[in-house]
Amino acid sequence: MEIAFLVVYAAILGLVAPYIIGKREQYGELVPAVASLVAGSVLWTILTWVGLKYEEGWIWVIVMLAMPAALFTATSYLAKQRDKKDAAEFERIRQIANGVSGKSKTETVEYLAE
Repeated sequence: MEIAFLVVYAAILGLVAPYIIGKREQYGELVPAVASLVAGSVLWTILTWVGLKYEEGWIWVIVMLAMPAALFTATSYLAKQRDKKDAAEFERIRQIANGVSGKSKTETVEYLAE
């Protein structure tokens, strides 16, 4: 039952997070929910192994605060990585368009057509 609650909580976070954090086109629609669910599940398992009981409030507080933190961290990291890769790809295309890459115009057109 506890895992079902984590799934529902992750789904709610996944629905709300893209509108609060922004840049959802950088990391996709499902990433926030999946990141928070994975972090919550792993943390729940670790805290259970440590000895916290499900009936106590500490396990719930820790997991429910850590899930949004993991969501924010994961989406921020993915957005930064996507920005870096996009910038590198745009620079590569600009160099090809300017003929810096050493390819002929025919090779450039064929490459960009792929």
